[in-house]
Amino acid sequence: MTERTSAHHRWWQFGLFAGGTIVVCLFVWQFALVRERQSMRAFIKAKGGVLRSLEEWRPARQGEGTVAVASHNGIPFWRRWLGDEAVADILWPRGLVPSDIQRTQALFPEAEQRMYVAPVNAELNSQDAPSGQ
Repeated sequence: MTERTSAHHRWWQFGLFAGGTIVVCLFVWQFALVRERQSMRAFIKAKGGVLRSLEEWRPARQGEGTVAVASHNGIPFWRRWLGDEAVADILWPRGLVPSDIQRTQALFPEAEQRMYVAPVNAELNSQDAPSGQ
């Protein structure tokens, strides 16, 4: 009876270890994705582009005083916990090479995939982004 309990205990230890390892690997993968998205946001802004978050986009799209539907935030809740932010649309800067555009589209699938070209040396903020209407 003791050997059977001991073997059962070892299987539980192994299962907890394997499950914990998988959870940690998924967390590290998601954290790396959040860091890569933050890096690309900084890169686009440094080049003169604009990324509008969903929080900036919703009032402009729905009008002030309108309650936004919170059921779809564009990204999973655990990525928001890690510091990620959903992007509604992107104003592309001049001189962005196609590989950068493809990488940005892969990193921000929730963003509207419209192609804009920002004016050269323009001081842009999120209110200058086209509304798409």
